[in-house]
Amino acid sequence: MKRDINQVIFSRMRPERKKEIIESLDLTELLSLKQDTIKRIIKEVGNRMYQSRNKELRLLDTFRTGNKWDSTIESWCIMKGKIYIDFYVQYENTDTNISDTFDNFIRRGEYLGQIHRDDRHGNPRTYYFTYNEADKARAIRYLLTDYVYKKYGDKLKEGL
Repeated sequence: MKRDINQVIFSRMRPERKKEIIESLDLTELLSLKQDTIKRIIKEVGNRMYQSRNKELRLLDTFRTGNKWDSTIESWCIMKGKIYIDFYVQYENTDTNISDTFDNFIRRGEYLGQIHRDDRHGNPRTYYFTYNEADKARAIRYLLTDYVYKKYGDKLKEGL
């Protein structure tokens, strides 16, 4: 019997069991994670950004994942009520961080991120990075797992 992760993640259940459930979720279940669930996760274990009401959940190094090519998701944020994802992107001659909304990231199909920068000769260029459905699902799985470790780390039998 499949469980709704939007309910399971906050239920009164052993952290080890939550971890097992997260690991057993398939692509469709992971991509059905609700924005309210993500907001609650960020609010519970994230940190305040600057002197504002905005919060950021910077992922542990173990749970940073990406498209296995040129980018990594470093954090999830709530800014002015919207969820943003912070990407670390490597391209031609340097690297940078760029954010995009969760709405853009989670849309059906491949996510196509863009960076507009000048190349090493000063010519304007657009650099792209992509996430397929499996990459997106893995990012959500790692977000959920990061939450369990940060929330219940002292109760988990095994470390990172």
